Amino acid sequence: MKKQGKKRLTIEHRMTIQACIHDNRNLAQISARINFSKSTISREISKFSYTKPGNKHSCAQRNRLNLCNGCKYTGVCPKIKKLFAKIGKDKVKRIFPINLADNGVEFTYFNEIEIFDDGEKICDTFFTNPYKSTDKAECERNHEFIRYMIPKGKSLDFLTQEKVNDMFSNINSYTRKSKKDSTPYDLVLRKFGKEFLDAIGIQRIPKKKVKLTQIA
Repeated sequence: MKKQGKKRLTIEHRMTIQACIHDNRNLAQISARINFSKSTISREISKFSYTKPGNKHSCAQRNRLNLCNGCKYTGVCPKIKKLFAKIGKDKVKRIFPINLADNGVEFTYFNEIEIFDDGEKICDTFFTNPYKSTDKAECERNHEFIRYMIPKGKSLDFLTQEKVNDMFSNINSYTRKSKKDSTPYDLVLRKFGKEFLDAIGIQRIPKKKVKLTQIA
């Protein structure tokens, strides 16, 4: 059967790769399983491979294959679940009833945020269609602002939580014509209150002090 070449791996492919790694399958076996070349698999997975100093979670599978497909310790889901625990499930149900993610490897375990620590289902999760920015059009303007401040290709290693909070505080304090000259901060403040904004680290920046320039 002809290989699919450099077509993009879907979330289903990545989940299969992760399962194969856990089952001690090598790249040749994974290639045969999902019908992609070994080089395509290696290139796609290693693109998302990273280690950070002080990481408490060593990965024997990564050491064996020199790859990482985004496990529960490296994705964003633990951070989201931590936020949900912080604000409480009642607010999660009100603020985050529906959650939409793209097909990035960091969202491999995205569906796990649906279940609270006590086992109760508190929200729903969905994935966008590949290359369909219209699936989450409301987010695209924010992506533009992020690229103003962090140009594409620039390493994110310099970021701290404080810098991220400051960046999004500025972005969310920028007046939007599409929102009748309101800021995202003000809209969220009216609907969900300051306690929630404080919980996610977003502060109001005065209009004349908003900066969307590149950060160091």
